[in-house]
Amino acid sequence: MTPEEFCQEIKGPRRQSFYLIKGPDPMARKKCLQAAREAVDEDSFDFNFSSFQFPAKDDDFEEIMNAASTSSLFPSVKIVLIKAMGLSKAPAKASEALADWIAKPLTDATIVLQMESPDERQKLHKAAKAAERLVLCPLPEKRQLHAWVRAVFKSYSLNIDESLARQIIARAGDDPEVLVGEAEKLSLYPGPGQPLTPELIKELIALGPSSEIYEVSEPLAGGDLAKALPTLLSLLSENDPRPVLSALGTYYRRLLKVKVYFEAARTHPRNLGAAAAELGLNPFYLEKLKARSATFTLEELREALEKMERAYRAFVTTSVPPQITLEELAVSLGL
Repeated sequence: MTPEEFCQEIKGPRRQSFYLIKGPDPMARKKCLQAAREAVDEDSFDFNFSSFQFPAKDDDFEEIMNAASTSSLFPSVKIVLIKAMGLSKAPAKASEALADWIAKPLTDATIVLQMESPDERQKLHKAAKAAERLVLCPLPEKRQLHAWVRAVFKSYSLNIDESLARQIIARAGDDPEVLVGEAEKLSLYPGPGQPLTPELIKELIALGPSSEIYEVSEPLAGGDLAKALPTLLSLLSENDPRPVLSALGTYYRRLLKVKVYFEAARTHPRNLGAAAAELGLNPFYLEKLKARSATFTLEELREALEKMERAYRAFVTTSVPPQITLEELAVSLGL
């Protein structure tokens, strides 16, 4: 079941007694939880909507089942929400009780359980799947991530174009929770309706562990030190060197991945669209990576990554300031 199907069903006559919301997309999960709240009449909300965190102990689960097993005081939908985002397995007793509830609910209440990555071997998950009560919230493919980011920012009244979305992903990385956090932050400052510019993105969004700095990595790979170094020095004045090095590594690993892919595809050529789908990259970006990787041999790319590994080790095993180590690495890569 998709989040859209859940949102429609939970508010209508086809509402079921149980749903398990799973998947890494925080915006889809948020939409589902909002729909569950809105399914309850506002006048009786305090009586017919209950929210719990999944308890660590079986004994604490009785309170949740008591809430679900108590009839509604008013003629309204009753929702019992259980949040278990930090767990992959439900306590044994809870798994049994919820599986029994799916088979034979005690009242007309609806239990909505949210677990990002539930253990598919548990009885609870098997029962939910068999009853078609799973609500799947997957992330879009990487080549569609920029569109997802634009939608996230729009939900916070922040309008950004595709180029800004790609810049945000390049800096913050592709972790969905981090990207939503950046949208929340920018909704506070500069605030809804305020224009966002590439300069503001660079100033306000810190580098994440899976970020990629196009304005440094691309000129470095092209041997343009004059263009890369001023940007690198500016980044180092505002950021810890470690995420900067991580971002450089992300770019060079992608170059190597693309190089290997197209070397292997010589005997079985693929068009750019098919290659982009297989590699999880935007076709436009893949075209740029393919062109850049063609200027390297496989051995040169491996040597570049080995230099980065040595820089990582130097960060923790020598007294040389990390900034100096990274500057030396940049010069070595750009020569």
